[in-house]
Amino acid sequence: MSSRELSEAEELLRLLRREFEKRSTYFAEHYVAGAATPDGDVTVVYSAGGGRLIFGRSWNVTELRAAFSPWDPEDLAEILWIEDVNCPNGTGRVDVARAEGLVDDPASVRWVDTLTLE
Repeated sequence: MSSRELSEAEELLRLLRREFEKRSTYFAEHYVAGAATPDGDVTVVYSAGGGRLIFGRSWNVTELRAAFSPWDPEDLAEILWIEDVNCPNGTGRVDVARAEGLVDDPASVRWVDTLTLE
């Protein structure tokens, strides 16, 4: 846990939000809320299907930094939006704890798989 992780997480969150804004006219996904933690976790909650569906996705900047070299947050935000937001995979499991404080009904958020590097 360091200020580097928090700073990188906040920057990535800002850039991911910008990716949503750039594409909001053409795509169904719209940014709802987000958070960055001192551990380097980035969480984004977004709507799809005309707002009927709420999805969540999380990443960790330490894991991302290890996988993407050189570290370029702008390029990474675009990649994450295309690969993980626009084309999500996973079961859409419920994880109320991750959505606490981000939306009014945390149980309504369907979490898609997060990037975990083995």
